[in-house]
Amino acid sequence: MDTVTGKPTHKELPSKRKRAKRLDPALRQELILDSATRLVQTRDTANFTLDEVAIEAGVSRPLIHRYFPCRDSLLLALLEREFDLILGVQAGLVPDDFPTSEAHKIYINRHFKYLKDRGRIFHLLLGEAQAEGGKAAQTAMEFSKRNTRYWINRKVEDGLSEAHARLGMLMTLAALQGAEGTLRLEKLSVDETSDFWTTFVLAGWEAVAKKFSAPTDSD
Repeated sequence: MDTVTGKPTHKELPSKRKRAKRLDPALRQELILDSATRLVQTRDTANFTLDEVAIEAGVSRPLIHRYFPCRDSLLLALLEREFDLILGVQAGLVPDDFPTSEAHKIYINRHFKYLKDRGRIFHLLLGEAQAEGGKAAQTAMEFSKRNTRYWINRKVEDGLSEAHARLGMLMTLAALQGAEGTLRLEKLSVDETSDFWTTFVLAGWEAVAKKFSAPTDSD
């Protein structure tokens, strides 16, 4: 305090810089992930920088580094969160004794429910992680391999060869990715979209099975 003017001295003037509130580390990490997710959703690309995430989250770059030392670690955390959300929507695995056709119906419906809630964020993150080639890419590849292997095993048990089952799964996954546009047009509901693409996918598998499945003893 200046004894003559009665005004605060320079050192006593309040700082204009707003500091981030102290939060529980787990909550702070979730808020950073939410900020990165908003960037991806609004820009329709996962090509962000840590500086941009810091600005979106309203925190400093060093604080971002405390939780995510590099961009790949943030991409990894974002992908792992989407994996958890996908599994949460799936609400558990379909029992093995369910017919494969029924399993397709259930999983396709869950797939479109997830897309309705989250949009294209998973595929945007997946593409960016694969382009970077770091740990996030490795984790994404392992997740994709587990998913593909599940269906290949089912198709092989139903009588298809490994090669035909794998080719069919590549076609199915490509079809479902292309089907996302159906939801974005908002002309069909989740259930209507799911019903159409389930019919489309199952008809393709039925035709493949009829032509390429190994003959059984009763044939």
